[in-house]
This record gives sequence, structure tokens and C-alpha cells, in this order.
Amino acid sequence: MSDGNGEALSLSIVICTYNRPDLISQVLSTLAEQDAPAEAYEALVIDNASPGDIAAAVRPFDRTLMYMPMMPESIEQTAPTRKAMAVRKPSSVP
Repeated sequence: MSDGNGEALSLSIVICTYNRPDLISQVLSTLAEQDAPAEAYEALVIDNASPGDIAAAVRPFDRTLMYMPMMPESIEQTAPTRKAMAVRKPSSVP
């Protein structure tokens, strides 16, 4: 895969969450501690219209991921997956 600039991406990590700021902080902390260089993967956090403040939990990591809040009126079962597929970096795989 490629990030669109010729750099190789090994993995796209999509994390969908709903109203679990403590858990998302823990997941993102663990991700930040990985041995793989940040350039080797992309991380997308999709907030499934949480009433809680997921943005505050994600903010310390915002340089290494993309945060995408969903609006309550756009929520349906497949909406987070479609949003992630639309914004992820292009792949070299057809």
C-alpha cells in the first residue's frame, strides 16, 4: 500500500468508538507505543456520534491519526465503515 506520496503503508487501522473515552485513550496509547514507525500505518478514529467527549480523548494523539466524528442523523450500521473507506489513504492494491 502507499500513502499517496510514494511511501509504503503496511496497515490501515480503523477504530470505531461510541462513548468510551477511557478505552479509546488506552487503545491510542498502546498504538503509540508500537515498534513500527508511524509512517508505516495510518490510524482512523471514527466517533459514532458519542454524547461523551471523545474528541478530548483523541486530541493528545491528533498528530498521528485522523479523527472523524459522525453526526447522529447520519448513523446507520455501515456508516462508520463507509466513512473510513472514503478517507483512508489510497492503496496500491486494485
